Amino acid sequence: MRERRDDIPLLAEHFLRRYARAHGSRVRHLSPDAIAALAAADWPGNVRELENTLEQAVILCPPDANELPGEVLTAHKTRSATSTNPTVGNKSLAEVEQQHIRDVLNSTGGNKAQAARILEIDYKTLLRKLQA
Repeated sequence: MRERRDDIPLLAEHFLRRYARAHGSRVRHLSPDAIAALAAADWPGNVRELENTLEQAVILCPPDANELPGEVLTAHKTRSATSTNPTVGNKSLAEVEQQHIRDVLNSTGGNKAQAARILEIDYKTLLRKLQA
């Protein structure tokens, strides 16, 4: 996406509409600050990372907001950066999975149904993984 920065606002608006509908959010537009934050960000995960960022930002956005403020994206990116563990290579897959589940659950304010949707797993599977 580094070579196609002009596409970022269009892709972001697309993902915003998709996830606003999916999560019943009233947010319909990106604020100018949000667009600037997205355009300035590095996207090592490419389009998939942008998509995941927009979904989580929609979830974290205040329920009565009409546009996605840049602060929500900045807060999300800060949390993502601090939750990234540079010593993942020293952890088992199960430990990495548990940490990721906890991070997503925290980002949803403890809402397990939303976390299961973000993780793209069944609700019962999430419950089982949380007990492990």
